[in-house]
Formats: sequence, structure tokens, C-alpha cells
Amino acid sequence: MSCFFEHGNTELLRISAFLRRRNKVQNYKVVILAREGRKITINLSISVMRNSSGNVMGALGISKEVDAENFTEYDLNEPERVTAVVETAVAVNHAINNPLVPVLGNAQFLLQDERIKDEDIRKRLRIIVKNALRIRDITQKLANITHPVTKEYLKGTRMLDIDAST
Repeated sequence: MSCFFEHGNTELLRISAFLRRRNKVQNYKVVILAREGRKITINLSISVMRNSSGNVMGALGISKEVDAENFTEYDLNEPERVTAVVETAVAVNHAINNPLVPVLGNAQFLLQDERIKDEDIRKRLRIIVKNALRIRDITQKLANITHPVTKEYLKGTRMLDIDAST
């Protein structure tokens, strides 16, 4: 059975752009046309496949036919979900960064103190700084999310995929 996107190359270019930016597309709603012209709504997920050198070898896609009415209902609720995720992300960013700033600042200050000669202590301070910076980067990503993407965390439980979200 040959299928085509309802919106033709425009849809294909949009999906290609997502793949170039994120290396994957998750839960993408698209309408395809069956050979006889029937419209089929699918939920599409695609991941870029790379070889051991990191070069793109192709892509792996999975699609599932979905009830168009239920998917439309999902789309109508999306702005509310996005708003809730963004508001939560900003709150988490604020709540984490307030105590994180003095932790990071004090660890960096202590690393600059030449009186601290013990290499084990300096190593532990570097670990604190490294992980505090990592936490800061994650919270900044959270605060900038406008299009959240989720993934399954545990069976039946979904979580925000920070790296896939934009």
C-alpha cells in the first residue's frame, strides 16, 4: 500500500527539520492518504540511526493508526498542557536556582583559595562545581521549554524529555 502525506512535501520537510534539530520525532500527528484516497490519522515516531562513527545511516520510524476524533481532542488540550509544563518548569527553575547559586559560588570561591592545599578536598570541590553547573544547565533548559515532549519513564508513568523538548 503506498501512502502520501496529506500536506505533501510540506509535511515531509517539517518532519525532516525536526529530525535535524532533535534526532527524533515523537508522537507526531500526521494525516496520510491511502492508495484509494482514504485519509488515515497516524501517530508517528522516528529516530535517526547512526553508525559507530556517529554518521547518519538512516532512520527508524514507527507509526500507529489513531482515532482522528480522539487525536483532535488531544490537540485541543495541548495549549493547557504546554502552559502547565512551562509554569511548572519556571517554578522548578526558581526553586532550585535560589539555593544552587550560593552552593556554586561558595565552591568556586573555595577552589580559588590557595590556602586549601589538600588535593582530595579540591577534587571534591570540583565535583560540586561540575554537578552544580549541570543542575543549572538542566534548570535553564526547563525554563526555556515551549514545546514539551514526554517519554515513558516506568510502565504507565510518563516524564518530560528535557533534551527532546524545545
